[in-house]
Amino acid sequence: MNKQLKLFIVLASVVFIFSCATQHTQTPSPKQESSQVQQPSSTSAQPSATAQAQATSSQTQTTGLKPVVFFDDVFPSYGYTYPENGLYREWIDEKKSGLASARFQWRAGKGSWCGGGIGLVRPVDLTPYRQNGKLEFWIKGEKGLEGVRKVGFQDSKGYYSMRPLRLYIRDVTTDWQKVSIPMSHFSDEALMWDPSVGQEIPGTIDWTSIVQIKFDFGEGTGETNTIYVDEIKVVP
Repeated sequence: MNKQLKLFIVLASVVFIFSCATQHTQTPSPKQESSQVQQPSSTSAQPSATAQAQATSSQTQTTGLKPVVFFDDVFPSYGYTYPENGLYREWIDEKKSGLASARFQWRAGKGSWCGGGIGLVRPVDLTPYRQNGKLEFWIKGEKGLEGVRKVGFQDSKGYYSMRPLRLYIRDVTTDWQKVSIPMSHFSDEALMWDPSVGQEIPGTIDWTSIVQIKFDFGEGTGETNTIYVDEIKVVP
């Protein structure tokens, strides 16, 4: 009897060991296999910030638009101030970069309007820049707080569209400040000075035929004012 019991115990042990080994070597089911495969992280499929910046730069380059320069070291065609006894010229002693800035100097009594501008050799079409482009330039004053009220564009018929400078910089100071105005901020509604009636008349500016960048210095104060402007351009 003892021999039979021992034999039974030995056989039971063998069966138990074999069963355990089979469980450890069992082939995983397809569902188990799929859960064990490492899934790619969600971030690995996203483009990097550098790649996005390069894509944006590439899109900008494909527009084919180049900056339209109104002043860079020299007047492209002509400049002017009003009243006409004002002065304008390239000024090498004060500049943001390059060889020279555009210097405007004016003096007028109270009640007299003052302004200035820079004209191009030929009209330019700024229509492609209206949606995403910007007017950019640098400006500083000789004493600070010079009265530069507005800046804008004039077309070949004499209609001008202007924006208040104070919306983009607080005041003209003795330090160079960069002004950046989205082209979309300029209105199609414009004005033109009509000497026959002695006042401005309304109209619509022709963005396909821009000939000037204009500065409105406001009303005269009886004092001499001097400003410097540099790197005036419309960028895509």
